[in-house]
Amino acid sequence: MAKPLDANWQQDQATLILPEDLTVSNLDKWLKKNRVLTLPVRKVDFSASRKVDSSVLALIAYWAVKAEQPIELINAGDQVETLLDLYDLEELVVVLS
Repeated sequence: MAKPLDANWQQDQATLILPEDLTVSNLDKWLKKNRVLTLPVRKVDFSASRKVDSSVLALIAYWAVKAEQPIELINAGDQVETLLDLYDLEELVVVLS
């Protein structure tokens, strides 16, 4: 059974909680379904995420450039931090515990 790809948007905190599985294979469908590119995202919460890839980092980079400020990452985990380091994106984000 496929996992739901619903966006969990917390408008008062400008926080987007990512779904459990968000990779290049389903990112396009998720973007179209939830229209998250139009949201004024300032924080991205990975607490529900178990599987993400570099396509999510491209999305975060988009929001950071659009906002003209770093995006705060909540519960990013080792996998995301490794990707941030690998792609040298530390200046676009602030990693929170």
